[in-house]
Amino acid sequence: MRNFNGKTVELLAPAGNFKIFKALLDANCDAFYIGGKNFNMRMHRDNFNFDNEELKSAVSLAHAKNKKIYVTVNNLLNESETFQLDEYLSFLDECNVDAIIIQDMAVLESSARLGLSLDIHSSVMMNVHNKFMVEKLKKSGVTRIVASRETSLESINKWKQIHPDMEFEYFVHGDMCSVNGSQCYYSGILFGQSSNRGRCMKPCRWRYDMEIGSNHYDSLFPLAAKDMFMYEHIPELISAGINSFKIEGRMRDAEYIKNIIDIYGNSIDRYIQDPVFYKKTQDTKALYKSRMRDFSTGFAFGNPGLDFINRRYEGTGFFYSTGKVFSKPIKENSMSLQSVSSLKQALRDIADYSSDLKPTLSVSVDTIEQLMFALSENTEQIYFNARPFLEPSIGSFDEISNLRKQYTASKLILSLPHMMSDSEFDSFDQFLNSDSFKNTFDGILVSDFGSLSRYSDIGINIYGNYPLNLYNSKSIDYYISNGLQSACLSIEVQKSELSAIIKNFSDNSLLELIIHGSPTAMYLDLDLYDHISKLQIGYKRDSNENNLLYLIDDKQTYHPVYRDTNKKNHILLDKEICLIYVLKELCSLGIGSLRLEIGHYDLPKFKKTIQLYKMALLKSEDAPMLASDFGIDMASYSLGSLHY
Repeated sequence: MRNFNGKTVELLAPAGNFKIFKALLDANCDAFYIGGKNFNMRMHRDNFNFDNEELKSAVSLAHAKNKKIYVTVNNLLNESETFQLDEYLSFLDECNVDAIIIQDMAVLESSARLGLSLDIHSSVMMNVHNKFMVEKLKKSGVTRIVASRETSLESINKWKQIHPDMEFEYFVHGDMCSVNGSQCYYSGILFGQSSNRGRCMKPCRWRYDMEIGSNHYDSLFPLAAKDMFMYEHIPELISAGINSFKIEGRMRDAEYIKNIIDIYGNSIDRYIQDPVFYKKTQDTKALYKSRMRDFSTGFAFGNPGLDFINRRYEGTGFFYSTGKVFSKPIKENSMSLQSVSSLKQALRDIADYSSDLKPTLSVSVDTIEQLMFALSENTEQIYFNARPFLEPSIGSFDEISNLRKQYTASKLILSLPHMMSDSEFDSFDQFLNSDSFKNTFDGILVSDFGSLSRYSDIGINIYGNYPLNLYNSKSIDYYISNGLQSACLSIEVQKSELSAIIKNFSDNSLLELIIHGSPTAMYLDLDLYDHISKLQIGYKRDSNENNLLYLIDDKQTYHPVYRDTNKKNHILLDKEICLIYVLKELCSLGIGSLRLEIGHYDLPKFKKTIQLYKMALLKSEDAPMLASDFGIDMASYSLGSLHY
């Protein structure tokens, strides 16, 4: 292991299979990360990953060379996989692997319960993006943080000062994604191939035109990220407190990876030996020559904006190197009589006819007008978005407070941002501890475990939002035991997963399911509205639309893009989710809350949707007839991930 001024410096390399690993064993790196045949984020190709015997051999060979092996156990686990997990983790412990890399809290729980000696590293798919996530993971026994791709070196340096004994790992080279880690659900909803389960079909690499109002733009590939390139910034990485420099590329061949390892390894060695006269660009040309895409430093020095978007080679969608998975656009799945019938049968098979629990109706709201209507209708649970979409205006706290005094029957819950930055906690800390908050709101809805950890001991109710990615009963148990009052299931849950969770979770009244509208399918720190302001208008067309931006793929599917008040971009579905045709069956599952994710609706549509579902819940067997009366056209909606 390398060392500079008392700081550990590790070069961490990928190895996609045993053959590649053996070819890389003598390369100038300190450690390898590899995956088994299950539980990891590279699951598309059968000839990749390591079987158990290969994994054992890899550990022995690496340790003989004084190198480490980290094994990825970093996908979201479905219910059946949680029952296989204990045996696999025990096997890894017996193999003396140096650490496991995880995303799902079920893995953390299993490792602790089994008393294993494995070091635990948080995967980039945990999307660690604030200091309270770091603090919680440290308390839970995690020894290394793989920072969110959107995290700057400045932020990591601050975290390192707070937690000097925590190791931090950072991607320094290779394939990046424009969507926040673990917050891209479109592949799972469209193809049934979840990006959180190692099967991403990369819709971010499709060609898209862009349209806003009457202006049409040929924007090419606005979501296609460049490759990470931190070769010229090794001193800054070390100074920021990065312990491990991670090269991406478990699907790449040995020759390509070895070249990158040796160039980065030699550069690190040169800097350690001669930090004053070190030449940081010595092999830049060699790396540019072998690149698959253009290069960027990503978010290392702040939000890169358009500089993060690629325009050549792989990112164009026309040229792909061996081993990379890609897809072509397809139309989103429409609801049909056949798909509804299939889902009905699946739900009937898991129905809990002994439960007489009637689910409550919850609704997300963005505007003061929506809030007024939802309150006046005595909607049981209302989530008021603290960072709503910019249009229309959101009103003030005084308006919210005055409405709350008029209408007291509903639970009013403040929905925190999908990603809470360190700076935002200062604002929310003061407000959530105030009497004003406690006299107006009944709790908060959180989307990250840092927020849960921060606010779990101040005497307020905390509810779990879908970005927590709750995909199995063990991870739900973990969050409930850490203070959640209820848990919204992942929007990638398919029929079989829903069935298994309902059968195995101890108290389904604590669960929530989104049954109508569009949750965020892709969540970005990049601002596509800023992007379009720098493009030339291709042509104009007649349009009565407002100033909402659309991405238009090659199938002419219009993907709406909303910008919240933090200028984060939310790409929504073209065909929104509608489960009203299976409402009767859903009501028999014992689930506590059914949610309408409709804060982006205009007021007339918002009112109509709430009225429809309130009527349908009074007599769920009449829901299909009511849907028809209200003009719900099956072909215009989808079943979301429950299509699969």
